[in-house]
Amino acid sequence: KVLYVSTRYLAGEEAADLATECSKMYRKFKLTGYANRLHQEDPENEKLKKVRDSLVENLNESIQDCGETLDDILENDDETWQDALKDKTRGEDEVYQWAMWAITITECLIVHDLKLPSDSPDFVADVWRYFADYGLPDYRERLDDERGTWVQLAYLATHLQFVPTGYGRHYCYMKDAPYLYHFYRNNFFASFEHGGHDLVAEFIDMLSTYGCTVHNDIQLRHGVRYMLHLYKEAGHSFVKHREEWESRIINDYDRIHKPWTGIASVMTGSTSCFEPEIPGSYGHAFRQTLKVVPVDE
Repeated sequence: KVLYVSTRYLAGEEAADLATECSKMYRKFKLTGYANRLHQEDPENEKLKKVRDSLVENLNESIQDCGETLDDILENDDETWQDALKDKTRGEDEVYQWAMWAITITECLIVHDLKLPSDSPDFVADVWRYFADYGLPDYRERLDDERGTWVQLAYLATHLQFVPTGYGRHYCYMKDAPYLYHFYRNNFFASFEHGGHDLVAEFIDMLSTYGCTVHNDIQLRHGVRYMLHLYKEAGHSFVKHREEWESRIINDYDRIHKPWTGIASVMTGSTSCFEPEIPGSYGHAFRQTLKVVPVDE
């Protein structure tokens, strides 16, 4: 898929536009990091290497056009990203994008021939630290928050764990963010009632990265059983599952995302297997931004 998407992206009109628009480069960063990861797994694939190298070259040129810092790229209007991170009242939509950027930049930090803006490691570290006292409310405390609904903030909480783990590739340590672990534990069953299929699946995913499985954790066991119940109720299909608030028409996003999260939750809930945080890995790059020695070194 990355070959098809990347080739179209580079050859198409969109790539030409983005080459000169510094504020629209998230897709470039994302594709470059993903192509590099696939190349690491299949270094003998010449076609993949060609696409990966083209993406790196294209992104290097765009970064050079934008300057030495991330501010132009991150679409900060009249403030630096450092100033923006001083404000703990920012809404869920904005801070969610910061978290996604932190994941994407970390992925690109391991691309050896990519010349990222000089403040990239500091941005990742500061975004991660930002959320330590951002304040994620338990469901029983309040349903809504001026920064977003509880469900929106719960999705933010699940995606925050992807920052150190690279979408679950690496083990998550409780000491990294105790507030996240407690949020998952305290709100696990609230996700059943108020979040539905995708949120429950992500909560299962979160607990599994702490090494929890159906064999050693009762909450996760309940979660996997609940997902299997939804699967059976929808005619033995994650694709066909619909929430009360969802249209009966299945769009392309649900056709891909629901089976992805559903199957992943059942699989990761049954076993835990993580990549080591060694040089060249996502986890190693993240620890380096914090100036912390990776566990596996």
